Amino acid sequence: MLSTSKPIDITKLNIQPNYLYFLHLGEDNLSLSQCLFIEHKCNDVTNKIIFLETNEDNVETLINQNLTSDLEQDNNPIIQKDSDQDGNFNLHTNVQFTSNDDKDYIAFATYNFYFNLQEDKSYDLDMSINISESGYNGKYTYFSDFKAQFDKDTLISNVINEDEQSSLIQHGHIEDQTKLKMFPKTFKNDNKYNYLHFYIIDKGFSLTYSEQQDISFIVKEFY
Repeated sequence: MLSTSKPIDITKLNIQPNYLYFLHLGEDNLSLSQCLFIEHKCNDVTNKIIFLETNEDNVETLINQNLTSDLEQDNNPIIQKDSDQDGNFNLHTNVQFTSNDDKDYIAFATYNFYFNLQEDKSYDLDMSINISESGYNGKYTYFSDFKAQFDKDTLISNVINEDEQSSLIQHGHIEDQTKLKMFPKTFKNDNKYNYLHFYIIDKGFSLTYSEQQDISFIVKEFY
């Protein structure tokens, strides 16, 4: 459980052997990530974030309702590398969003983080979030460009800031304003800085926490 999370009684959770669970209970959402853990490595991963739009008296029951035991072992996992020949690396994940109040709402988001090593050992980071959700006919993508100080070996430096520019590319239109949940959370950002924290799980997987959105999810390194 992330240190920023509200309390969760993990003794009430129906956890399964060979699984890792990462939980974060925010002000208005619950982040739940699961990793099938085989030979000390993450194998299959799922990320789910639930918008809490009504009072949730028993968050542990809500977590149990959304746990899965259906993750399957990938017998041919991608071999992870330290970085490419230029010292660059990419992180990627898929996240499902639902609501505890609106059972018809669903959204899917793909997060991509492209770390480009600079001569001064810092990184340029290009982030994109491709989102499809109820209330929007089509998809939209949010792009942002950061400067980052980042320790690739340990994923420790945590803070990414100085958001230089951001933009939105739409591939559709708003169909029902009342159904939108991700759209306002993603684009109505008055903060000058956007902080992302990365916590290493193993050679290829890390847990990411976004202070701007108050959510967490597992990302995978890829080339």
